Formats: sequence, C-alpha cells, structure tokens
Amino acid sequence: MDAEHRARMAAVFAWLEDSVRLAERHRLAGMLIFAQGGPRISRERCGARDRTGSRISATHCAIWRSGSQKPVLFVNGDTHLYKLDQPIADPATGRPVPNFTRVVVFGSPQTRWVRAGIDPKSPQLFRVSPAPQSAPRP
Repeated sequence: MDAEHRARMAAVFAWLEDSVRLAERHRLAGMLIFAQGGPRISRERCGARDRTGSRISATHCAIWRSGSQKPVLFVNGDTHLYKLDQPIADPATGRPVPNFTRVVVFGSPQTRWVRAGIDPKSPQLFRVSPAPQSAPRP
C-alpha cells in the first residue's frame, strides 16, 4: 500500500501545483481547497523533522507552497470538531502564514453547518463562521 499512497500523493501535489499555475494565469484572487480527510498540519516548518525523525508532512508543505501570496481557504472534515485557524508556519520565520486559513467542518454527532463567503475587498478574501446551534427539542 505504500507505493499506492506515494503515487496518489504525487498526483495530489501535481494537481495542487497545476491549480496554482491556473489561478496565477487567470489572476484569481485566491484559492479554495476541499478535502475529506485532514492532513497532519502543524505549525512545524516545512522540511523540519517530527518526533519520529520523519520529515514534516509533505502535504502541509505542498499546501503552504500552493498559496503563493494569495489567500487560501483549506476546508476539510474528518475529525468532526469545528476549527478555524492558521496552522501553517512560514519556513523562514516560524510565524503563521497569514494568507492560509483552515476550517475543519462539523460532523457526527454535531451535524451543524458553516457559513462561508467571499469579500473581494477584504485582504483575507474568505469569511467563515459556524452556524448557531439550536437548542435540543424536548
């Protein structure tokens, strides 16, 4: 299965790189990326080693590079716990990359939704907020 995983991830990275080139060619204001499973994104720097001695997630490095200087909103499920953050660190400074935002959407048993929109006048471009949860019915 390792060979299949490597081939699949190589295709994902190629797709991301093609998407970035297309967005740049068309001068798009930003990128929206959806995924089912959440990659292990951490504030570790691209190329750093994790506690096992392995290189930090190639996925998170590819996503960081995919953003260029334009806003990127990365939406994923999997953990089922809502999260809105800026989880990727700039390799040069270790500070959060301000143009990359991740939102992890709700899932079972909290089947709520997330409101998202675009504000072309905002430097962040994307606006995201969780929908209020209604009280359970008696």
